[in-house]
Amino acid sequence: MQDLTTAELLSINGGVTIGEVWDGIKEFFGGLLNGFIDGLRRR
Repeated sequence: MQDLTTAELLSINGGVTIGEVWDGIKEFFGGLLNGFIDGLRRR
């Protein structure tokens, strides 16, 4: 199997841009953080 750069992998996966991936990561961790804070408040 060949080593692929991140850009090549992204283009293979339907041309998702770095910005879209980053937004998804931020939303995911933002949701986790909010859930964690809510959990602490409920104790």
